[in-house]
Amino acid sequence: MLEVIGIVGSVASIIALALPASSKSQRIIHALYVLLIVGISSAAVSYKSELDRINSAERAAKALIEDRRMNFTDEGFNMAALSFLEKYKDLYPDSYQRASKLCENNGCLNNQHAEEANSLNHAYSQINVSSALEGMLKGIGEISAD
Repeated sequence: MLEVIGIVGSVASIIALALPASSKSQRIIHALYVLLIVGISSAAVSYKSELDRINSAERAAKALIEDRRMNFTDEGFNMAALSFLEKYKDLYPDSYQRASKLCENNGCLNNQHAEEANSLNHAYSQINVSSALEGMLKGIGEISAD
């Protein structure tokens, strides 16, 4: 981003130098022109960078969902989805909080083999959490696609 600001500022400065500036007020106008061009360019680059990050998150969410059945158990998918949401928690803070709370309430980090009687309940719970997280990631992919 700093490179773009530097390049645009340099080009705008060269253009401002090429324009005749016979009075002090004209020089001030040229300086304001340069600052305006640099400001608009900076805003455009910042917007493009944020848009690229959102598109990257959308692609990552879709890839995670596509790989779910082949590469992850339900518990593994839950951890991968939480990691995804943690990475992009600045873009989707509410989703990250909901997913963390969902996992906390359903014992995603508990050992499923700790007690034989609870093992089946834990497995069903992880299947439900996995489905909920998949829906959340699908929603993120769809929202970002629009």
